[in-house]
Amino acid sequence: MRIVPIVLLLFVFSKIMAQKEIDNTTSDYKDLLYGVVYETEYYKSGQHPFFLDNNFFNSTVVFKNNTYENVKLKYDLYNQDLILFQDLYQNQPRFIKLNTFFIDRFALTTDNGTEYIFASLKEIPDLNKRFKYFEIKYENELIFVIGRDKVLQRNTMNNWENNFLENQRYYLIKDKKVLLIRGKGDLYKALKDRKKEIKQYVKQNKLKISLTDIESISKLLKFYEEL
Repeated sequence: MRIVPIVLLLFVFSKIMAQKEIDNTTSDYKDLLYGVVYETEYYKSGQHPFFLDNNFFNSTVVFKNNTYENVKLKYDLYNQDLILFQDLYQNQPRFIKLNTFFIDRFALTTDNGTEYIFASLKEIPDLNKRFKYFEIKYENELIFVIGRDKVLQRNTMNNWENNFLENQRYYLIKDKKVLLIRGKGDLYKALKDRKKEIKQYVKQNKLKISLTDIESISKLLKFYEEL
């Protein structure tokens, strides 16, 4: 059951690359090195500002309309920065904060092969500006994304006890309008022009529409588009 969304995302990412008419694909990332040095900070065990964990992922990034493969990246949710680790060029810093202005999208791949795709979506101005990137969960005529960030809960008595808390916001882009989705009620409301067919489809397929089950939402959106 979990293989389906991964395959779908891989297909979507490949499709996006073709649509963007990328000029070049390379593993030589020297053109990425002209960013700001990223200063590494240290936190108590289990606490960090990054997406998923405090490790660099094997990644692909579209930067200045060029695709760079097999680069090491991690996403700082607190500062909304994409961080590059490099060790090929000894006269350059190891940790570099990539210039957000030039990043179109990127994909982080975990050790078990799961791929997470993020995009800046600058072409959709009504999206919440607190997020520099959005995780793509479904993308066709409809687009379903997650905005992620972290806030720092400070301990005024002991900085070592500071904690990071992650926040998510879910958005559906439909007919060029950005809709905040707080639960299945908002999703059904956004798709109300096919209310009868949707209810029947959900019942017949025993779907549990929930923000904790993105696969069910993807299936529902796909069904809606095929009506």
